[in-house]
Amino acid sequence: MKKYLLFFFLFPVFCVAQVHFSPGISIISEYSINQFDAAGMNGFVNSFNTFWGNRLERPYQEFSGKEFSHLNFGLGFRIISTGKIGYTASSSFLYGRKKYIHDPVIWDGGVENELNFRVRDLQWTFTNGIHIKNLIYLESYVDANFRRIRLKHYTVYQDGSKSLSSEYKINGLYTGTVASFDVGFQVGVRVKSFLLYLKPSWALKNFPPAKGLVSLSDYDSNNFPPTDFPSDYIIYGTDPIQFVQNDLGVKTDDFEGFRLAIGLEYILGAENNY
Repeated sequence: MKKYLLFFFLFPVFCVAQVHFSPGISIISEYSINQFDAAGMNGFVNSFNTFWGNRLERPYQEFSGKEFSHLNFGLGFRIISTGKIGYTASSSFLYGRKKYIHDPVIWDGGVENELNFRVRDLQWTFTNGIHIKNLIYLESYVDANFRRIRLKHYTVYQDGSKSLSSEYKINGLYTGTVASFDVGFQVGVRVKSFLLYLKPSWALKNFPPAKGLVSLSDYDSNNFPPTDFPSDYIIYGTDPIQFVQNDLGVKTDDFEGFRLAIGLEYILGAENNY
């Protein structure tokens, strides 16, 4: 696999006659369809509904794993070589965010609990590949992705007021950060200064090492442990010692996964015709 990736990234450099390079600045806008592993959050949903079942007018609904798709914007730098088949490479910084409120659980009597998410992504991207007549772009893709997650679990009363206080121990502000290394490819069509592209990418699950041990936690909580957001609410509520020993909090790397981005890159400065 490593040899394949090395060949994939270096092949354009050796097979293309690089006569002249033209640099340009890129302005980028894309929509990223993000998937994440919903098993941890759905473990919470199902165990919470089971624990409180006869007191719920409407239970929590399961997550699909696509709730955090969002727009990204950024700036970058691209170089393009001459030739009917030429070399191209780019680097850019992209930023995107998503606010998401999950369907609330409703208790008998009308009180609600809500899950309120805020996800922020910062990506440092690299592409490397070839262009055909400066029209078709075929590139390998890697990025370093940093995702900041904030989850509020709070109570909503009948008058609309919201509370993060400890009338329910689980109420609180849970935060976490996951760093991932994503690989994929990018296919684009250029029309004048615009490059329309499609970009699938996959997160490498074992990089960096031990990231799967990091939980989504309420670091400001004054309650006794556990302070991690639970993947098993029943054990969280009935046996907190076992919960801590078995590390049953939702892990931050659950919130990374496959991405499919559709974007538009506006290239300033690079020559359009060869």
